[in-house]
Amino acid sequence: MQVQLFVKLLVIVLAELWPLSEATFSNDEKKIMLDTHNQLRQSASPTAAAMGFVTWSNKLEDLALKAAEKCKDDHNYGGEYANLGENIYSGPRTDPREITLAWFTEKSQYDHDTRKCTGKMCGHYTAVMFDVVNELGCAIKKDCSQNKNIVFCEYSHGAG
Repeated sequence: MQVQLFVKLLVIVLAELWPLSEATFSNDEKKIMLDTHNQLRQSASPTAAAMGFVTWSNKLEDLALKAAEKCKDDHNYGGEYANLGENIYSGPRTDPREITLAWFTEKSQYDHDTRKCTGKMCGHYTAVMFDVVNELGCAIKKDCSQNKNIVFCEYSHGAG
């Protein structure tokens, strides 16, 4: 009886830990992702009055991991993703700095005066640069298909 209970518990623990080994950034990569976001946010031009640093959120990382595991570049809405910002990267890159910089390149498509995109995509840029965001969590799922990795970053203002 005790052996069966131990085996069941072991299976549950392994089932919970297994995806983490396949779809998450290393601690060094998390630091690079976080540092890159903060460097870009501090270089904001024009300067945002309330722009602060973001911190890593394990809760948001778990949500990003849950999304990345599906290997689909579809945005998540409602439920536990309600009131969050979300960026998705799909492609060959795995370097967290390169991925964040790719999102940031959309700056040229954003009009700071009107606070709107100028006809092209700029939502990745605004998610990185939204001044009230103070929490970030990201995950990567490698090899979703040939030469395709999926990265999700979830953004929160920490108020709920």
